[in-house]
Amino acid sequence: MATLKQVMDAIRGQILPVVTGLTYNSNPVNVTFGEGWPPANMIQTVVGTQNAIVNIYDYRQSKDTTRWPVRRVSEVNVTATTIAVLNNPTLVSGGTVTITLSGTPTVNDAIAFVANNARVTSSALVTAISGDTATTLATKLAAAINTAATLNTWVSATSLGAAVTVTSLVGNAMLVQANVGNQSTFQQELRRVVRRMWICVWVGAEAIREVVGDPIEDKLSLLQSQYGVTFSDGTWLKFDFVGDIISEEDILVGVYRRNFFIDVEYGISPTQTATSVLVEKFSLTPPS
Repeated sequence: MATLKQVMDAIRGQILPVVTGLTYNSNPVNVTFGEGWPPANMIQTVVGTQNAIVNIYDYRQSKDTTRWPVRRVSEVNVTATTIAVLNNPTLVSGGTVTITLSGTPTVNDAIAFVANNARVTSSALVTAISGDTATTLATKLAAAINTAATLNTWVSATSLGAAVTVTSLVGNAMLVQANVGNQSTFQQELRRVVRRMWICVWVGAEAIREVVGDPIEDKLSLLQSQYGVTFSDGTWLKFDFVGDIISEEDILVGVYRRNFFIDVEYGISPTQTATSVLVEKFSLTPPS
């Protein structure tokens, strides 16, 4: 997700290199780069020098430019490393089934035991934390089965090592499952916005204004032609070079300024978590 700080950092990352190492009459132009509006006493330091101040100013969020439904930008799937093997999908009256766990659990591996008794589903689920093993998960699963409302009236469970034995307490057969899954993280672009930004150049001489301003103009033109830049998550920051104004300060005598106006467009793409569906819960009442 692009935050305002990331947007400002991205602009800084594009502009700072082109105003670094500049010279005028074989002497260095010392550029101070910052964000926000510089105070007057700081601006005054450029008068009569080859110093310059370049600042990025966030003018406002101008509009919402969302043009499409919510779209997924990226997704990272985590595969469960815990294996659960159920020896029989049918638990007969008075009988037992065994769930055998193996593998080295990954954090957030989830194991669910699901029973379907006369069209009613009940389940117990446990999730791996750091340090868990197949044996500790088996212990947790047996305890979860024995404390799960409704399910603990149908079955009881014991664990031995990495195996869980489930015993029927009802007078009819049930369908049972042992499911394993983990989580995924994904980014969805929920909306796009445009922000108006100013890049301001403050110098003490017209010639220095050209030395500092012209490379910025060239860079902004190039960024617009290339659509913009990408963030680390693969989303785009679009640049639109709107224009510029050259002026002399009326109040701060001896200060020359050039303002560049850009519109930057970017997506709001928060990271969200999706969990594997391990249990389908339903309760059906047969017709009378």
